[in-house]
Amino acid sequence: MAVDRRDGPALKRGHMKNEHSFRLITIGTLLAAALTASAQPAATGAGDEQTTSAAQSGAPTIEQQMKFLTEKLELTGDQQSKIEPIVREMDEAVHKVMQDESMCRYERQDHAKESRYRADREIRKLLGDDQKQKLDQLESEPHAELHGE
Repeated sequence: MAVDRRDGPALKRGHMKNEHSFRLITIGTLLAAALTASAQPAATGAGDEQTTSAAQSGAPTIEQQMKFLTEKLELTGDQQSKIEPIVREMDEAVHKVMQDESMCRYERQDHAKESRYRADREIRKLLGDDQKQKLDQLESEPHAELHGE
C-alpha cells in the first residue's frame, strides 16, 4: 500500500504557491476591475488605441486603474507618477499576450499572471508600510463591486 509522504517543506511550498496565486488573482482583479469601481466613464483621446480598446472590451483603462489605486492606497503625486508607467507596462503586456493566438489559453494566462506579479512587486517597492498593509487588506477581501455586482 503506497502512502503519500510529503514532507513539511513540500507542503509549505504548495501552500505558498496557492497563497501567491490567490494574491495574483486578487491583484489582477483589483487592477482589471477598476472600471466597475469607477463611477465615471473614461474619456478617450483621439488616437489613444489602448484606452479605446480597453473601454470597448469592458476592461478598465490605465487611468481608471490609477484612480482606483490612488483612492484605495492614498498614493502621493510622486507615487502616482512612478506607479503609472508600471501599470501601463503591465496593461500593455497583458493585452499583447492575450491577443497572441500562437499560445493556448493557459499559456496566455500564465504570461499575463507573470506580468501582474512583476507589476505587484514593482509597485510594492514604492509603497510605504501602511500602504502595503492596505494593499494586503484589499487583496485578502472579496470585492463584489469590482466584479460588476
